[in-house]
Amino acid sequence: SPHLVDIRERFAVDGELISRADFLRIFRKIYGMLDRSAQGEKGAYHPSYFEFLFFMAMVYFAERKPDFCILETGLGGRLDATNCIKKPSLCVVTEIGLDHMQYLGSSIREIAGEKAGIIKPGVPVVFVDKRKESTEVLAEYAKKTESPAIIIKKDDIFNVNINHKSIDFSLHSGYYSYVSLSLNTTALYQTENAALAVA
Repeated sequence: SPHLVDIRERFAVDGELISRADFLRIFRKIYGMLDRSAQGEKGAYHPSYFEFLFFMAMVYFAERKPDFCILETGLGGRLDATNCIKKPSLCVVTEIGLDHMQYLGSSIREIAGEKAGIIKPGVPVVFVDKRKESTEVLAEYAKKTESPAIIIKKDDIFNVNINHKSIDFSLHSGYYSYVSLSLNTTALYQTENAALAVA
């Protein structure tokens, strides 16, 4: 995901950033694998910035062998580099908006169709029922791939109270009638992100 201060923020295991030495070593390893003789030739492949960093992450995680990896997509969806993972444990689709339209489509429905490309057969998918167009596309794709869909409805998030520096709210979950949550932010959209994480 995007870094704020140091590019190493993109690579963390157990809350610790990749060391500078490991970052440089793995960068050089991936860089050494590029076919620079083909640069400039028509049809030659050169990874994008995100793809290069994704390849680095895969090398790093393969070395560290974590129990689970949480990967955030770049553009997201069918053509994203992270979509090469064949059998994830879970797919999560955050709010779908009109971003990256030059790559993903000119409508919410088209963009949702591209984002749905991360859904793998039989793998559960979690998303918020935010817009009818995106919900229909994601639910249809999940049904087609026989993927259990965990859909957070608008009324699953309730009793929202924005305080000076936090938000308190309640959430209906699949395990309890509701849970009470508190976030250290006043950004209202984070209630939906928290609900996705809980689900």
